[in-house]
Amino acid sequence: DTYVQWTFEDSYSWTPTLQRLNRDGVPQWGEGGVRPNVYGHALSYGMAMVATNDNAVVTCFPAWNGQLEDHSIAMKINADGSYAWGEEGVTLFNGDGGYRTEVMAGNDGGVWALTTDVESTFLCYIEANGTTNPTITISDHNGKDCLYGLMVPGPDNSVFVVYEKDALVYLYDHEKSIHVVGYTKDGTQITPDTCLMAPQTFHRSHIHYVVPDGLGGGYVYIWHGGMGGINTYVFHFDANGISTISDPNGVAVHTPDPDNYYLNAYATVDPISHDLLIAYIQTNAETEWESRIYINRITAEGEKVWGDGKLAASYEDNKCSHVGIDAFEDGSGFSLIFHQGIDM
Repeated sequence: DTYVQWTFEDSYSWTPTLQRLNRDGVPQWGEGGVRPNVYGHALSYGMAMVATNDNAVVTCFPAWNGQLEDHSIAMKINADGSYAWGEEGVTLFNGDGGYRTEVMAGNDGGVWALTTDVESTFLCYIEANGTTNPTITISDHNGKDCLYGLMVPGPDNSVFVVYEKDALVYLYDHEKSIHVVGYTKDGTQITPDTCLMAPQTFHRSHIHYVVPDGLGGGYVYIWHGGMGGINTYVFHFDANGISTISDPNGVAVHTPDPDNYYLNAYATVDPISHDLLIAYIQTNAETEWESRIYINRITAEGEKVWGDGKLAASYEDNKCSHVGIDAFEDGSGFSLIFHQGIDM
């Protein structure tokens, strides 16, 4: 079966709504699905969802408690549509955070949940029965914000958090570095806080993405203009949370070119070789209109197997965006999908 989550606008705000579909696409929870009603004012921004290995689903989202305070709420819904942790769910992180949530399934019916506020990232593990473990706070005492956390599964139901240290430089320009650190369910830090990307200065709107490598570590990628024209840079850490790419600036997916940008990347991992397969768009720097889509293969050590990538599509008169790529489970290949604009 498949779980689907969307937002529904009621008389107060946007409310997360969930539905379970069987393999024939038939809704199992009625026409309207299951619509949590936390404090009557559930908010949709930052909502996340994950299926658990005990045949249920967990949704996690910020909710207003009626006093202008945001809390992160997690709800577990069983296959029959009933609430495993009660209709109000569980409040996470001691009431901290609440601006954005992430959730990742554990191997025992529980989930990892993560949120952030304007300065710090908060993390905790929720057991299958709804018991919350101690909140882990990732913060910096040197005037930098620790934001945009993303999770990757680690060994023995541990987790890696990949986050950015962020400091305002001027207006919209920020100095950023990317870090990774590992924790167990009880809040014990099990790996050093490793800097994957050395500090770079660029617009705050550019944030990183993470994909598991299938071996207990993960690949990280981000596009930014901190070293000239906008390019996409790749990093990797192993199952011990250690960077395996020697260049602290990462590996550029394409040779830097002042006439073009290489951005809007999306990546997956080859399940056999565990290389990163990354698709990205080349746009003309002057007009940002001409679009070409490339795919590159990058190893955990930073080798660009396909050099400057393989050209997958070219649209010189129109613009394309929203690239997606996914590898076949047997390692025989991958699929590519993208959006093409139409010149009216």
